[in-house]
Amino acid sequence: MPLPNDPPQSPLLQPEPPLRPALPRIPFVECRNWQRGALRHKVDLIVLHCMEGDEALYRAERCAAWMAGENAPKSSAHYFVDGDSIVQGVHDECIAWHAPGANNNGIGIEHAGKAKQTREEWLDTNGVPMFDLSAQLTASLCLKWQIPVVYVNAEDLLAKPQLRGITTHNEVTKAFKRSTHTDPGKGFPIDWYLARVLKYVVQPPAGIV
Repeated sequence: MPLPNDPPQSPLLQPEPPLRPALPRIPFVECRNWQRGALRHKVDLIVLHCMEGDEALYRAERCAAWMAGENAPKSSAHYFVDGDSIVQGVHDECIAWHAPGANNNGIGIEHAGKAKQTREEWLDTNGVPMFDLSAQLTASLCLKWQIPVVYVNAEDLLAKPQLRGITTHNEVTKAFKRSTHTDPGKGFPIDWYLARVLKYVVQPPAGIV
């Protein structure tokens, strides 16, 4: 599937050069619930999520701490991203419980926000730095696991062989019907996001291996 084109040029939507010269240090805060005892040597999908829930959790550090705590939900994610930080909750080689149907071969990335947000709300002065940071992270994962920068929808997930690339929890839900989650929502700027990921794969900033 061809990549969507960038939206019209604007200083807000097309930050040049990268908003950060390098990925920040990524601390590890282990999630309480994940599939222990199973290591994998291949990842096919990057699965995009949003944090939802209490707005007090809309920080990477807070959401990661919640999923690591005694009252953690029966779920987990590999990474949590907000406007200025990333926290890792599960190692890439391990299976997190983030999107049933894509857990075994996917890496889950949580973003600060709600599925009900509009495109304009996602791409505000808080969202653009978060997506730029997340795009650098995803680019590094695509390079590490040799994942193509293509959007994978529900039909692609059900294809045999399954198409490898970047998808959302909503598409996983539609494909496998093992969850009711529809995040990150219709307003999530997937076209802008994929274009940024591709840019960083082609011209990696410092810190992207």
